[in-house]
Parts: sequence; structure tokens; C-alpha cells
Amino acid sequence: MNAIDLRTYRCFISVIPQESILFEGTVGENIIYGMTNVSNSEVKSALRDANVWEFIQALPENIETHIGERGAKLSGGQKNVSLSPVP
Repeated sequence: MNAIDLRTYRCFISVIPQESILFEGTVGENIIYGMTNVSNSEVKSALRDANVWEFIQALPENIETHIGERGAKLSGGQKNVSLSPVP
């Protein structure tokens, strides 16, 4: 460890918060937050890759379900499914 440059070392460290960050709006709006020109097929593919497609389909309005500020309309377990933006 002493031989590694601190700046290089920091490039390999990430912080993952335990609480999901969710914004006022729909599931879909939270998924593509900050991104432009994202197709529906790209979103669906990302949801399938993240193993949350079935969960999304079970919501009252699927991807258009309004979740409220900080996910207020979701249970604790539903929030942890991670509706945060896809990379």
C-alpha cells in the first residue's frame, strides 16, 4: 500500500449510500434523472439487467407510478430495490 500513489488509490474507491436517493416524480423520471435522449428500450433493458423489471411491472402504473418526494409512496423494501438512476 505504501507504494501506491494516494490519488491513484482514490480512483478505485466508491461510496454507496445505504438509503436510496429518490426525487419527486415517477419511477421512470427517477431512473433517467439527469440523462437525455434515453429510449424506452434502453430503460427496459437496464431494468431487466438490474433484476427490477418484475418489481416495476407490479407497481400500480408500472414505470409511470408516482413515488412522491424521497419515495414517500414506497415501502422501505421497495425503496431499497434501488430506483436510482442507471449508469
